[in-house]
Amino acid sequence: MEDFQHQLLIVIGALICFSALLKCIRFMKYILPHVWSALPQAFFRSLGEWAVVTGAGDGIGKAYSFEICLYCFPRGLEATIYFLFLGTSKLSKPQSVIQADFTKNSVYENIEKHLEGLEIGVLVNNVGMLHNPLPCRFLDAPDVDEVGLLCDFLPST
Repeated sequence: MEDFQHQLLIVIGALICFSALLKCIRFMKYILPHVWSALPQAFFRSLGEWAVVTGAGDGIGKAYSFEICLYCFPRGLEATIYFLFLGTSKLSKPQSVIQADFTKNSVYENIEKHLEGLEIGVLVNNVGMLHNPLPCRFLDAPDVDEVGLLCDFLPST
């Protein structure tokens, strides 16, 4: 009986140690994501040399562009990302900026002309407009107009 209890305590202790080891590994994945990433950096470069980020003038789009540069395309910001955004340039000095008004249908020919011949591996479609400043269902919004629909849904189709 004493032997069984001894073996049982060893198994329980080993399971607890294994569980603690797994938790430490998960924690290290959050601290060092580039070391523990599931995909190697070369994966994104194998898809294409360029990334396109729409809505990169401000906020989440700008953060996406810089993170893509850091982790996927380490050769530098100026050479790897095309920024498509509404309005004036708020970024430091990217060489590849296409100013586009996504509320108009004619914008796509200009974008196609600028991106022709590039091997685009990553596309972040971040352009959009708020249809209502208050939270509500889309179809319950008071003034759903064609301009908002063009800007929000047409680029993703």
